[in-house]
Amino acid sequence: MFFYRYMLFSFLLRRVKNLVVNLLFFTIFLYFSSLIFIAMKEGISVAFAYKDPKSVVIYTYKYLKWCYYNPDLLTYSIYFKAGVSLVIPFWIYLKVSKINWSEFFRCIFEYIFSMFKKDTCDNKNLEFYGKNNIDFEKINYREELYRIKRNAMIEIEESINKMTSEILCIKNKKNSENYDNIIDKN
Repeated sequence: MFFYRYMLFSFLLRRVKNLVVNLLFFTIFLYFSSLIFIAMKEGISVAFAYKDPKSVVIYTYKYLKWCYYNPDLLTYSIYFKAGVSLVIPFWIYLKVSKINWSEFFRCIFEYIFSMFKKDTCDNKNLEFYGKNNIDFEKINYREELYRIKRNAMIEIEESINKMTSEILCIKNKKNSENYDNIIDKN
């Protein structure tokens, strides 16, 4: 019997924890969406004046109450601002949730510890170790591009020469045929 009570208690605690966490995320989402809506409606300077969550909630409540009692005064711009103010925090949440936090903090700690190493001027700590090698690869890359361009130009010139010679040969044949026809008629 104790085991079942423990399982039920554990289940309820997990559900309450999930409920509290979801409620917390929802309130943070509403706060930021309200702040963005205030910034879009009144301006960024006014939004910074409403930093306190209580004043943001009061402003949003009054504005929603006004929207409820005056639906005929609502315009498409208000709907657009409301939609954008709901989408932006959700988009930011999606971007933040995709961050690999363990890798992120590991990179930050490695960077901080590398700053405090004794031999910070050593080439091993530089990001571009072996810069001469990089320059050499750039030169080879440029030479390769030059060779490709030169070969392409040679091929284009050859094809142009071939086409012009064919065109001229055809014209010469036609002229000679026309000349032969004129002579035959006479």
